[in-house]
Amino acid sequence: MVLIRTFRNTDLNDVIELSERTLGENYNPQLYTTVFQLAPEGFIVSYDHNQFLGFALAVQEETELRILMLAVDERRQRKGVGKGMITELVSRFLAKGVKTLTLEVRFGNDIAIEFYRKMGFSIKGAIPNYYSTGESAYKMTLQIG
Repeated sequence: MVLIRTFRNTDLNDVIELSERTLGENYNPQLYTTVFQLAPEGFIVSYDHNQFLGFALAVQEETELRILMLAVDERRQRKGVGKGMITELVSRFLAKGVKTLTLEVRFGNDIAIEFYRKMGFSIKGAIPNYYSTGESAYKMTLQIG
């Protein structure tokens, strides 16, 4: 049974390990705890019993919910984990006045782009040199309200 809940400090090692393995960026661990302190309702994790499946990190900016990170264990991709986390974020923030979800996704990450398109997101532009590697990103948005 998949459980989605708010991040706890005991989840930090799992989050860091999955982030490094799947997102292609090495973030300072303090980033996670700082964002959690500022916006705890936007930092969620997914587990199946004791197995860590993934996490999402989002912050509200007025009527926009910006998804900063979404990562799912490679063995559980395409099994509804990511969709479940986005659905949870929408349910948490719709009542707080969020009307738009936004995110950035790396050029060439066709699996993620297709996933977000199936969720209803559309590409609204490009951001050159967005990632530390110099790679560019697409900006994607989804209207929810």
